[in-house]
Amino acid sequence: MVDTSTLAEFAGKDVVITIHNEDGDDEQIEGKVEQASDVGIAFKRRGRRDVEAIFPDALVDIHVAEKKPTKLKQRSLLPVEADKVRSHLVQSHGYFLSVVNGYSNEEAEKEHDSIDHSDLGHNHDKEPESDEAEAE
Repeated sequence: MVDTSTLAEFAGKDVVITIHNEDGDDEQIEGKVEQASDVGIAFKRRGRRDVEAIFPDALVDIHVAEKKPTKLKQRSLLPVEADKVRSHLVQSHGYFLSVVNGYSNEEAEKEHDSIDHSDLGHNHDKEPESDEAEAE
């Protein structure tokens, strides 16, 4: 059984609950607690739109669901303009100011072009759309 005085702590959270269903078996379900009090919880199961009432006598266990981190994706950026490469090296690649301040724009561009962007948070594959492409 669950301590009913703790139910209100779960309001608005994604949870995993174990309930004692009508067949006498324990069932584990995931969803969101819409409202909660010591009287019970208003629960919306994952994948359903309706909210159901679950009373404390049916609750076997309740805990906050573990959130899985979302997979990050690489962003496509426009190619860096020659006069902005130095700033890009500092802001996007973590180069030290003391190093980049010693680069000319051409040296900074050469340094940037030598960076393998295949596993970084961004790449520069995006090409600006030309007027011809817009006309088609």
